[in-house]
Amino acid sequence: MGASKPVVVNIVATADLKQRIVLADVGKLPHHSYNPKVYHCVYAKSPKMHAKVSIFATGKMISIGTKSEKHAKEDLNLIADNLADAGLVGRRRLVVQTQNIVASTKLDAPLEMMRVAAEIPRVLYEPEQFPGAIYRGPVGVTMTLFASGKVIIAGATNMHQLRLAALELERIASISRKD
Repeated sequence: MGASKPVVVNIVATADLKQRIVLADVGKLPHHSYNPKVYHCVYAKSPKMHAKVSIFATGKMISIGTKSEKHAKEDLNLIADNLADAGLVGRRRLVVQTQNIVASTKLDAPLEMMRVAAEIPRVLYEPEQFPGAIYRGPVGVTMTLFASGKVIIAGATNMHQLRLAALELERIASISRKD
C-alpha cells in the first residue's frame, strides 16, 4: 500500500570551473550554441551527453535534464574536458553539486484532497486556482498532490531526501484513506 517508487524525471546539477570563459570562443565548438541576444550562456548538447549543459562566462555550468546524478556529473565533466582540450580553460577537478531532483510517483489510491488539506500541516490547497495541493514537507522537498494520486516531488538535493519524501507520502496516503 502507498506509493510506487518515485521515478526521477529531471536533475539539476552545477559545477564551477573557477575561471572566466570567453563564450564567443566556446560557442564555436561542435555541439555548442551561443546567441547572446537570446541568453548569456552557451548551450552544449552532443550525442555523447545525457542532457544539456549551460556554460556561463563566470565558469559556472549547469546540467539540466539528466535522470541520474551520475549522468549529470558525466556531462559536466565531459564539457570541462572538451573546453580544456580546446585550450579554452585550464584543467581542473570539478565539484558537482546536485541542486534539485524532480521525481514523480503515483499513489495506489486517489487522494481525498479536502481531508489532506484539513489534516496535514503545511498543505496549500485552493482548488479554484489550481487542482493540486502543494505540500511543503519536513524533509525540505515540495510535493504537488493531485486527487488522482499522482504526485510530483521537487526540491530534493540527494536521493536520501527523495526516499524520505516517499515515506512521507505513505503517511499522507494513510490519512487520506481514513474513514
